[in-house]
This record gives sequence, C-alpha cells and structure tokens, in this order.
Amino acid sequence: MTEMLSSDAPTFDRELSQLDRAVVLFRATWCGYCATFLPNFQDEEVDASVPFYETIIDEDEDPRWDTYGIEVVPTVVYFEKGEALERVEARAVLGLAPEQFKRFLERVDAINEDDLHPKLRRR
Repeated sequence: MTEMLSSDAPTFDRELSQLDRAVVLFRATWCGYCATFLPNFQDEEVDASVPFYETIIDEDEDPRWDTYGIEVVPTVVYFEKGEALERVEARAVLGLAPEQFKRFLERVDAINEDDLHPKLRRR
C-alpha cells in the first residue's frame, strides 16, 4: 500500500523536504478519475525505482494547488529533495491513462540513471 503524506499543506511540505526522491500522487476524494487511476498507481509502485506517496488535495483553498502548480487531479509529480523535476497530469474527459503514467515512469528512470535534472516538464 502506498504511504500517505499529510493533507495539511505545512506538514506535507515538511514531509516532502525530508525525502530524497519521491513520486507523489496528488488526488482528491471527490475525483472519479483519481479513483480509477489509483489501482494503476499502486500496481506500478511494486517495481518502481523511486518510493511512491499519495496526498489528498480536496479543498479549493489548499495552497498546494498553487505551490506545486496542480491544475487538475490526478497529477503525479517526481521530486528530488523537494524540487519538482517531472510531472504527468490527467487530461480533460480522459483522466490519467496507464500509458501516460508508464511514459512518466520511464522519464523518472532516465533522470535517475543519467543523473539528469531537466526543468519541470508537463506531459
């Protein structure tokens, strides 16, 4: 089971800053696409080279929407030492497809293998 990070923004920020590397799923309890994507996220964790985490971002007032540039849920972001290096976002009316997520994980693996640090990219 994927470890949950705090839904409280200041606590989340502190927890994230303590992690060397992390793939974080930003999701909402009211989001049907999030519920559909969650089993895929959890299945991919088994073979992942980076630890997976989840956090709930339910409220419009949650500052993490702006702090982390979350425009839609589900969004998955790869962090190194608190810095967002890669992301994949759901698409309107489609959610987050398994193929999109696999390509995201390939990019994360490439960052780790080559020790490259590309600017944040949206795909």
